[in-house]
Amino acid sequence: MSQHGSRQLIASIIHLHGNTTVALLFCSRNAGFSKNMIHTLRASRVSDREGEVQDRLIRNCVQPQHSDAESASVCDLLLRHCRSTSEHDVQTSEQSDGPARIPMSHFAVWQALRCSCLQGKKRTFETLCALGVDVQAADVAAQQQQKGSLVHAAAVGGSQSIIQRLLDDYHLSPEGLTTNSNHNEPVHLAAAHGRTHALLQLINRGVSIDTRDRHGRTPLFHAAVNGHLSTVKALAESGARIQVTDYDGISLIEEVTRRARIRDGQGRQALAEYLQHMLQQRKEEDGACS
Repeated sequence: MSQHGSRQLIASIIHLHGNTTVALLFCSRNAGFSKNMIHTLRASRVSDREGEVQDRLIRNCVQPQHSDAESASVCDLLLRHCRSTSEHDVQTSEQSDGPARIPMSHFAVWQALRCSCLQGKKRTFETLCALGVDVQAADVAAQQQQKGSLVHAAAVGGSQSIIQRLLDDYHLSPEGLTTNSNHNEPVHLAAAHGRTHALLQLINRGVSIDTRDRHGRTPLFHAAVNGHLSTVKALAESGARIQVTDYDGISLIEEVTRRARIRDGQGRQALAEYLQHMLQQRKEEDGACS
């Protein structure tokens, strides 16, 4: 089905209040959406109020169970429909001296943008930005809700492209804000989720490789306790401190040694042995230099 045809079907979801569910299924099947997206679109129809349906649609379509392409497609169709409807309503209200209908909630669109960062959905992110979503406003809104910045979300998602856009095009900080309730910087989240390339990208943008969170734990600490060996190696080879202790007096080596017994398929024993080897190697190098 063409984009124009899909857009008409999306419009039918929003406007055919009495038969929204039927229109929704008809739209999703003819637009070639997956069963997961069909289920999500159906579940979004909980009200006959146009704004509520739109808000739920755009929030729910950007979820982990949906592909980036599908999420981007629904966001594109919804926002273009809302834009054309809003322009039509403005013209109608000017002619009739009546109020225009309230468009889709900004907060719903901002949440969709944050979810695209959180899930590393580059195409969805680019689609929302291209359609004029206010990235700075979305960033402020996320921080006011104590969810961290969009860079925090992108660090979890691990998309280098999204992080680059946020830093270069929208001038967001790679360090996050100290007012963040958890006092974790994006590098801590990237390390905890094993997003090695995103982590190194943030470090290359000036963030200290040994920056501490509110518990005194460094990115290497986060990567190690979560069992991400490749991330641990990347940090260690980049010069991250291994002999480090958090604010509770627990050393990195002590913590990874304790967790080495955990059998979760993360190769924790190999990780502990690697850090112990690297620590010994550095001690020997320091001894040779002294």
